[in-house]
Amino acid sequence: MSNRSELESRIAELQAAVNGLTEELVETKERVRILETEVDEQRAAAEAAEETAEQPIVETDTEAEPAVREWTTKSDDHVEVVKHERNEPAQTDEETDNSATETVTDADKSDESQDADSDASAEESDIIVA
Repeated sequence: MSNRSELESRIAELQAAVNGLTEELVETKERVRILETEVDEQRAAAEAAEETAEQPIVETDTEAEPAVREWTTKSDDHVEVVKHERNEPAQTDEETDNSATETVTDADKSDESQDADSDASAEESDIIVA
């Protein structure tokens, strides 16, 4: 009979363990639901903020002079806010291409002059005075 009572006590222990684990599982599922709800609310708030940040700026000023524009850009990866101001009218594609070409040409000239300077200094440094 002692074998039977040992088995019954073991069954009772296992049943208690199963009941405890079941309760923990239910509590964990409830916590997951709460966290998912919070994450969904945060995503909705972030999307709403992103949509308002992406809306174009409407100019109410109809003066002939270009108006000062200011806008804010928020990155998805960073919290940093960047502000831009523009006082000049937008460039056409042709003007942008021309300025880019001029910049490249200036950079090439700068590189060539640096190469010439480094060649001259290399020649001077090769001279050994005894």
